[in-house]
Amino acid sequence: MNVVRREWAWVVLLIGGMTLVSLWPLPVHMDRFLMPSRGESSDLAITHWPMLSLWGESVRERGEWPLWMTTYFSGQPLAGNPLVGFTYPPNWLHAALPTETAFAALALLHVGFGALGMYALMRKGAGLSQGGALLSAVVFSFGSRLAAHLGAGHVSIVYGWAWLPWVAWAAVAARSWRDGWRLGLALALAFLADVRMGYYAALVAGAIGVVRGVRAVHELWTIHELPLRARRCISRGIGVWGAAALAFASGAAVLAFPLLELLGQATRAGLSPQDAMALSLPPAGLLGVVLPLEPATHEWATYLGLPALGAAIVALWGPRRKVAWALWGCLALSAVLALGAYTPLYGAALRVLPGLSLLRVPARFWIPALGCVAALAGMGLDALPAIRRDARARRSATLGLGVLAAGAGALCGAALATGLGDATAYLRFGVAGAVGVGSLALGMRESADRVAAALILCAAFADATGAARAWWHLAAVDEVVAPGREVAAYLASLPERGRVYSPSYSVPQQTAWFYGLEMADGVDPTQLARYRRFMALAGGYEDTGYTVTIPPFPPDASVESALRDSRPNARLLGLLDITHIVAAFPIAGDGWEWVGRVGGAYIFRNTEALPRAWLVHEAEVVPDAEALGRLEGVDLRQRAVVVPEWAGVVAAAGGDADGDAVRVVARSANALELDVQASAPGLLLVSEVWYPGWRAWVDGRALPVARADYLLRAVPIEEAGAHRVRLAYVPVWLYVGAAVSAAAFLGYGIAAAWGGRR
Repeated sequence: MNVVRREWAWVVLLIGGMTLVSLWPLPVHMDRFLMPSRGESSDLAITHWPMLSLWGESVRERGEWPLWMTTYFSGQPLAGNPLVGFTYPPNWLHAALPTETAFAALALLHVGFGALGMYALMRKGAGLSQGGALLSAVVFSFGSRLAAHLGAGHVSIVYGWAWLPWVAWAAVAARSWRDGWRLGLALALAFLADVRMGYYAALVAGAIGVVRGVRAVHELWTIHELPLRARRCISRGIGVWGAAALAFASGAAVLAFPLLELLGQATRAGLSPQDAMALSLPPAGLLGVVLPLEPATHEWATYLGLPALGAAIVALWGPRRKVAWALWGCLALSAVLALGAYTPLYGAALRVLPGLSLLRVPARFWIPALGCVAALAGMGLDALPAIRRDARARRSATLGLGVLAAGAGALCGAALATGLGDATAYLRFGVAGAVGVGSLALGMRESADRVAAALILCAAFADATGAARAWWHLAAVDEVVAPGREVAAYLASLPERGRVYSPSYSVPQQTAWFYGLEMADGVDPTQLARYRRFMALAGGYEDTGYTVTIPPFPPDASVESALRDSRPNARLLGLLDITHIVAAFPIAGDGWEWVGRVGGAYIFRNTEALPRAWLVHEAEVVPDAEALGRLEGVDLRQRAVVVPEWAGVVAAAGGDADGDAVRVVARSANALELDVQASAPGLLLVSEVWYPGWRAWVDGRALPVARADYLLRAVPIEEAGAHRVRLAYVPVWLYVGAAVSAAAFLGYGIAAAWGGRR
């Protein structure tokens, strides 16, 4: 036992040190953000930082758990949004630390945690030596693909990535219902960290389950005891995987329940096959598996390096060659799926695998492919002594390494001749490749296992971290919010603080958050379909289907000029209390009053903007399909457009708008309070996006929150006079899911403690 503890203590320290080295100088600059080295945008800055900064500040300073965000899209639910992350327990660190520091700490912890999980999987689950398991950990966690996601700000993907080997180990080790429950909760944590990585983790666990089932049937058949033992085997399998499914469903409920509600309102649920295949890995991108090329996007980062590839090839002639061939088959399958639209296989997978169309970006199937390579590399290193004793296997493995080295050398020469890549990267590639392949060849011929293993590990780590370092750099907060800073500061200083709309993304989302602005545009892959359709009409541009931005920007056009010909409708945008428009070009159309140019951006004031809340005493009932188009023919200051579903909330009495007054009294992330002076019964319209879960109380009496003017919240005012109106967001499905998930984790903790005591 002491030996095992010493080993794990040594491994934790070693992997911890490797993590610090691979992400240096982040450990000494934890007040900075990981940002892409090239001109790509960062999800960390645009999405994760504003969301988790809002959450951390609200919890820390006001004791409130924010469930709604007003920074972009004129308001969006945080409950159910898979990018928010507040349902993933490690993210609660944001309530204790400054947001930048919490992000840095979580990145370091998860990179190391993923490496430790890969070590545990290969050491305990596959029975490899310490050196082999450590090589698997290096290839899995310290290479260019994970670094590319870090640089792109995909922190949730990095968090979910770290759980993949732990899920695989739990699936390999599952023998009882308690093991199955542990597997399900590991899957749930991967899902809570990142829904996409949770999906891949489920595929990995399912593949392991199928393999174990096939092996069990084969063993029973060969010993001729199928009738006698089959029932026990089937019963145990049902217990293990049934418990895993139940534990996953209950553990993930805190995110899954509100997410399902959100998908019912969002554009993501209606993706076409073409949308689902966006960012497929081009076939030419497979050259980057061997060569240190510079792909056009982080999603196409595939570099593995010669030390890892060489060890993976050697595994084919080791004592576990059947497993190695199976892993190579899984690697090939994952690589073909990563090609997405370039092969017919992904289209077939979309029809077979439920939920796959929601993920987009087929190139991310390279992540499980990388896991296969990592496992193969460790097996290859462990296979060296056995290959050394088998002359035939030694010759074949040597030939395989020779072909790899010759092919890589030829490709390297051709790439250098055509100017592809960086000379420094090729130098690192050549030195690491020579050391790695040479050490593998040495290990197959000489009894120098420790020396060969040390050289291969050093070469693999140096090559992986060198390639990884090209994908990110550290940036201070001032650098992150520099784009659009001047115009954002000007807008924040204005006395009238309505919403702002930019058809050219002149005020980036992170800068808007930093200066306390509320934007009508924004970036988020989860968008309300009703809002997207309204903004297309009000913004005067074509609704082109699913995009991650509102307004949409064609991929081959400049963001600054793509919508130059659009004609924003001041009256419709005024429904959302949009008081200003900021663009990289002049705006044409009625209702826009020129203000000036600030920071190179044109600023116009909306003379048609309505206040944040107002009363109407007339309403027109129209079918939902006609409601959006009808807005253009109605005096929106005097009359509301409602659908038959909400016709019962419309008051019939007339009133005098001059005798009405509405004032915002208090506002928080989840609630809004107003004082209303009504000259007659009417409908209180609030220029906030309607969504299930919003509730209203008028003078303490609960009333429904209706939907009016296609997407606004509306509350019936049934009597003339003064009223206090309170609106609050109460996402019931989030609370139900939280109770179910808490019970699942608490139940496992009690069962584990009871089992340990017994």
